[in-house]
Amino acid sequence: MNKSSNHLAETLTPHRRPRWWHVLLFMALLQAPAHAQFGGGEIAVPTDAASFQIDALHNDVVNAARALGLPQATTPVPPANRSSYEKLEYPLRLTPQAKGNSTVHISNFVDLDSGAGLQDFVCGTRTYNGHRGTDNFLSIGSWWRMDQGTHDIVAATDGTIVAKQDGQNDRTCGELSSVPNNPANYVTILQPDGLYAYYYHMKNGSVTPVAVGSTVKAGDYLGKVGSSGFSSGPHLHIELRTSAGETVDPFFGACTAAPSLWKHQWHAENDFRITEVSTHSAPPEFATCTNNVASTDTPHYQRAFNPGETVYLLLYLRDLFTTGEVISVEVYNPSGAMAWSSQFNTGARSYQSSYWYFTYNLSSGAARGKWRYRFTAGSQSAEGAFFVEADPPDATLFAATLPGGRSIRTGTTATAFVTIQNAGANIAYGCGIYLQTPVAGEFWFQETDPATNLLTGTRNAHVDIPGNAVQTFAIGYTPDVGTNSTGVTTALRYKCANGDAAPVFKGVNTMAFSFADTPVPDIIPIGVTPTQDGILRTGGLNSPASWFASAVNIGSSATLGVSALLPAIGGLTSTVCELDGNGVCTGPSASTINVLFQPNVPKTFKITVQSSATVPFDPANNRSALRFEDAGGLRGETSVAVTTQ
Repeated sequence: MNKSSNHLAETLTPHRRPRWWHVLLFMALLQAPAHAQFGGGEIAVPTDAASFQIDALHNDVVNAARALGLPQATTPVPPANRSSYEKLEYPLRLTPQAKGNSTVHISNFVDLDSGAGLQDFVCGTRTYNGHRGTDNFLSIGSWWRMDQGTHDIVAATDGTIVAKQDGQNDRTCGELSSVPNNPANYVTILQPDGLYAYYYHMKNGSVTPVAVGSTVKAGDYLGKVGSSGFSSGPHLHIELRTSAGETVDPFFGACTAAPSLWKHQWHAENDFRITEVSTHSAPPEFATCTNNVASTDTPHYQRAFNPGETVYLLLYLRDLFTTGEVISVEVYNPSGAMAWSSQFNTGARSYQSSYWYFTYNLSSGAARGKWRYRFTAGSQSAEGAFFVEADPPDATLFAATLPGGRSIRTGTTATAFVTIQNAGANIAYGCGIYLQTPVAGEFWFQETDPATNLLTGTRNAHVDIPGNAVQTFAIGYTPDVGTNSTGVTTALRYKCANGDAAPVFKGVNTMAFSFADTPVPDIIPIGVTPTQDGILRTGGLNSPASWFASAVNIGSSATLGVSALLPAIGGLTSTVCELDGNGVCTGPSASTINVLFQPNVPKTFKITVQSSATVPFDPANNRSALRFEDAGGLRGETSVAVTTQ
């Protein structure tokens, strides 16, 4: 060993280490996070005796519907005649302020066994004795979510409100055997098919002000999820009955008749998903139930931390029916380098609803800025963000999609473009796009170049959007083979780490998906107004105005009904005609015309709107739409805002 080597060895021996070595060691210890802990487990699901209460209500509700003179109230529909029933949309929707990205947690289905046994639509036992509806609950911290009013109940289909009740206590809890038989807050809608839809257990004070006898459209607000009536916790119980009181299960399976009553029936019996990832200052504390009255939860949500603090990284799962599932988490610092990772096994049991958390101890020298984390559970992964030494102001988001729907064959991918606008001066951090409506299949999003629409970035990777700027994305959805849809309206969740999600406007930033296992037509329409701003101004009362749409079929050939649709405003009319190459109508204008669409042959249409009443400027709701449909459902749609102002 030479002299210099010998000197180096002596320098690194314990008794000869210089003082600067101790400083480096101390700094390294500060940078290293302490050993991670993890925890979590099952989330209890609510039950109810709503069907018992509906038994007592139903005859009076039917008589009230008949007193309103509604024709569908006087024609009983045989419960076996499912082909004549209306197709349903999913009846829950998140508010922009809600945590998480999915509304879906089904705890129990209809009990089809008339005796003491249990049988759901797939011949399983995900139900309880005498339960005649479908229960949709709110996941972890359900009392806190109820108090925040984050889950809207919306109409599953068009119909007429024939009964409703509000003002009842909404904090009922406890074992069902001890829960008092309190009255519930609810809305009952008589559907065009003659079925009565009960939306039950609503939050006190949330029931729609729309009067009994008034009509509603699919997607219209009815109330908020609560725990009023004979209920053990916050959830929506939706129940369908004929006028004679027979129960109709909307799901199709081995133990129910075809077809499904959903516009799209997803894998509801086993739909493993990550529904939320989030950061907290401590594990969630759950509500207590005293004398059948619930307190509230304390979720400890937190997005900004200081160096040296502990970050609780939480993951929420539904339908974790695979035992021994490995859950992993990765944390990335502001430079993009992985700072830490860990994993654990969920063990030998399954969970209908569960939450899991890791703790990550930030060092005293943790870098300032945005940190990312990613959870993986099975084939599912989800990303989130938190901040160190900086809590950025909230960003304000708006979003739009183009086109507003796709019609495809299962196993193939439907794509569309999304624009997210950051309407404020603050940077929007960690932005992504998610499906909040349940569907069978895989969904993805990816950043694109706004100038070229070419893909950039990485699939499902979050993006920061500068203040007062827009960011474009491509989205894709591949429906599972063996499923179908007649045009389910799919609400998308446009969410960043610092701020509320973009508000959802049907026809503006929703997607309508139709699909089947066989080839189908797929119409891509684009509408334009004379002012080229997406707004049709009629120029005043009784002054007609027109907008135009170009459409091309990139699917199989078909004859479609092309319909001009309008909001439910009296005195507002609309017609459509197909144009030839000279811009002249090829036939009479009408509210609906039939048109043969060959593949890749463009068509042009003129839509004329006239109103004898004032149409206020409300671009989210007052829209003139052009819809393309056949017996298989919706094949395409485009719309513009309409106003007389």
